[in-house]
Amino acid sequence: MTIQPPITEDEPKGLGGWLILPMVGLLAAPLLGLGHFGLLLSFGKVRLPELQLDLLRTSFFPYVFFYVASSILGPIGLLVLMFRKKRSFPSMYWRWAVLNIALVVMDLALAVAFFGGLFRGRTSLLDYVLTALWRAGGLYGIGIIYMRRSLRVRNTFIN
Repeated sequence: MTIQPPITEDEPKGLGGWLILPMVGLLAAPLLGLGHFGLLLSFGKVRLPELQLDLLRTSFFPYVFFYVASSILGPIGLLVLMFRKKRSFPSMYWRWAVLNIALVVMDLALAVAFFGGLFRGRTSLLDYVLTALWRAGGLYGIGIIYMRRSLRVRNTFIN
């Protein structure tokens, strides 16, 4: 009879370590999304010229639908995948993050198109645009890299 050494699991593994940061972000995202959704609805009360109003009618409602799906429903679905330790979680997370970067760019383009006239001669709109791009690129960029390269993510969801 041969004694076999005990089989050791790959470490690190489980919902811990740096994986907690994306989890906290996903927990907070629906709440932040609901707050931003209320802010979006309040922008409908701003008086705009007729040309901008036509643009608003054709682009705003699809944007709001995409925003709700991405900012509120997406994180809830990702949390379900994460807590069930589904194999698809890491790839769905980084795809969701790429969509959110696109959402930030679309948000900024719509803000400039609709409200750019309110900021003529001021740098605050440009500061807002650059800050939002930097924040989205940094937060989502780090999340994308982490989900694609982390040993903990691989051991928890894929292996």
